[in-house]
Amino acid sequence: MLIAAAAALLYLFGGPGNDGLFGDLMTKYAGDAITSTIADEARRKLALDGLSLLTNDTKDFNDLISEEIELVGALIKNYNSRPEDFENNYLTMLTSQQKLLDKIWEDRRNMLVHITPGEWEKIFESAKAAAQENN
Repeated sequence: MLIAAAAALLYLFGGPGNDGLFGDLMTKYAGDAITSTIADEARRKLALDGLSLLTNDTKDFNDLISEEIELVGALIKNYNSRPEDFENNYLTMLTSQQKLLDKIWEDRRNMLVHITPGEWEKIFESAKAAAQENN
């Protein structure tokens, strides 16, 4: 169960050497898509400010995952590790990940206040197309 959750998180937000689907689209490609989609300058600026927060928190999440992978690796290498060490580590990891995930979804919600549903669809599709073009 934990492995499946970790795999899903890595797919969405990335990990070492990979930004993940949502992380990649939001950190690399959404800015241009927002700029070209939202005509109203004030809303566009607010949406880009929100994207900046989302980008920073997504990077923090990816950094956290990288650190946690190293901690698990250290436990695996430690001959004297006990099951409780792994359990405590996973509980700490899940708690810290949940805090950042809550922040990311709050950032997303705050950003979407300045974007209409139609604009969001266009932004997301444009970001996906740019990502595919660059991969």
